[in-house]
Amino acid sequence: MYHRESIGDGVTDDILYRSRLGHPMETHANRFAAWLLMPWNLVVREIERGADSVERLAEVFRVSKSAMSIRLGFPYEAD
Repeated sequence: MYHRESIGDGVTDDILYRSRLGHPMETHANRFAAWLLMPWNLVVREIERGADSVERLAEVFRVSKSAMSIRLGFPYEAD
């Protein structure tokens, strides 16, 4: 959706791509993906309906626990 002119032939899988040291365009893309996959009003609705854990919310939205943790605003710690 964004930055199409910068994509070229696709994404190069390099160390920076896999690191947490993202480029501003990557950060922008991640925020857009979170907005698209986990709209805040729907996250709140699920919490009000009784979803009481990151795991449950991730299951409802079919995203990773890490992605949901980030959307909720706290760091995810792997099991």
